[in-house]
Amino acid sequence: MKKSPFKFDKGQRVKIVTNERSSPRTLNRVRTHGPDFVLFKTVNAYLPPLEPGSDDCVVVGSLATGWDGWLPNNEIEIYRE
Repeated sequence: MKKSPFKFDKGQRVKIVTNERSSPRTLNRVRTHGPDFVLFKTVNAYLPPLEPGSDDCVVVGSLATGWDGWLPNNEIEIYRE
């Protein structure tokens, strides 16, 4: 498993923004539930072989809406609040 580039602690409040590689799903999740989240953990996400982008993800919880879910590391930028 690749190491996450993020150096944040579990439970830390973070601000997440999308980047130029963000998929429509990621754009929608951050627009709908962000930008303020709490970081739960980093996981290795398995995507079916025909889908590009099998990579590490962060599991987060929205501080605004209560949504919990995952976002791909390579599609977001994370900042300390």
